[in-house]
Amino acid sequence: MIRFAKKEDYEQLIQLFKQVDDLHATNMPDFFVKLDRRGSQFIDNFINNNEAAMFVKVIGDEVVGLINGFIKRTPEIPVFKKRKYLMVDTLIVKKEWQKKGIGKELLKALEEWGKEKNVHGIEINVWEFNQTAIQFYLEKEYKVISRRMYKKI
Repeated sequence: MIRFAKKEDYEQLIQLFKQVDDLHATNMPDFFVKLDRRGSQFIDNFINNNEAAMFVKVIGDEVVGLINGFIKRTPEIPVFKKRKYLMVDTLIVKKEWQKKGIGKELLKALEEWGKEKNVHGIEINVWEFNQTAIQFYLEKEYKVISRRMYKKI
């Protein structure tokens, strides 16, 4: 079952976020720190916000995946076409449940929510080290539209 996340899911959500937070901290230590756990305020910002959403995939009593995103608007800069779009923040599926179509189901739920909110499109930032995620999104017809680069000095 796919549904909106609830406060009662908090502990399971924290465990899912730990999986992805550890992945980022390990692969990009210049950008991410190791966290013991995320705070409830981060999750509450998606649960209690009309312009954000967090969906979970539940099997039995277990939350096996989540996706969250929020509505953004282009900045008031004359060169930018005015757009309202959905930004995916995080998509996580427990390791033992990956490659079973759960990510696809979660992405579809968020996309449908975005359509209901009349967004023009959906975007996501993916770190270059995460080739598994990049391949997943390419297979779901997402296109690369820009590249952010960095040099440590």
